[in-house]
Amino acid sequence: MQPPVEIRHWSDRTRVVAWRWYFPERALPWASTNGKRFHEWMSNLKSGSDVALTLFANVIARLCEDGLLRPDAIAATPSSQKYEIQTKHSVAALSSMVAQMLTVGDLNDLVRRTRTVPRAVARPGMRDEEVQFSSMQVSGPMPPNVGTILLLDDVLTSGSTARAAVRRIREMSATVQIDVLALGKTNATGSTQFPDVPAFPDPSIQKIKTLQKRMPDLFRST
Repeated sequence: MQPPVEIRHWSDRTRVVAWRWYFPERALPWASTNGKRFHEWMSNLKSGSDVALTLFANVIARLCEDGLLRPDAIAATPSSQKYEIQTKHSVAALSSMVAQMLTVGDLNDLVRRTRTVPRAVARPGMRDEEVQFSSMQVSGPMPPNVGTILLLDDVLTSGSTARAAVRRIREMSATVQIDVLALGKTNATGSTQFPDVPAFPDPSIQKIKTLQKRMPDLFRST
């Protein structure tokens, strides 16, 4: 599997990994077949597809097993809806599945929404981040023996949601290492080179066993 398309550091103790480019609808006409299929698989994940959930859980587990990420616990960026309205969204479900696969701490609801926020805030940048930050809270104290948290996000665009979640976690611990992993990072230029490996199969696949047959190199052998 080819490495992530981008790795950056927001601070000494916060690293951001973007696994693949995510092309918005307007850029798809220029995207490669693999880039288009990744977009569709991400749509399936957001729609609650168990097949897509299994695919991306194995992607994340592989990145961890290959040594790029070494989490003690896995958390999720919150959805835009208030926690009591949507307690288990797709990224939280993904967080729980990966934590179970890797036998690490499951902190899928560590950061919660105290109120619903618009999916797209009118003005990007710091103001957007402050809106996000003010609508979040942490659900409890930092569990013991957690040196590194893997914070999962589906698509990173401005980064305001992930930055706000990192700030809330920092209120619990100033020393914990936080690795933000975004499955996709928005790229408005569909002609940007998209990795060929893994080659994503037809997104209409309805059975996990079929997916395993199409992508045998991705799935864990155990």
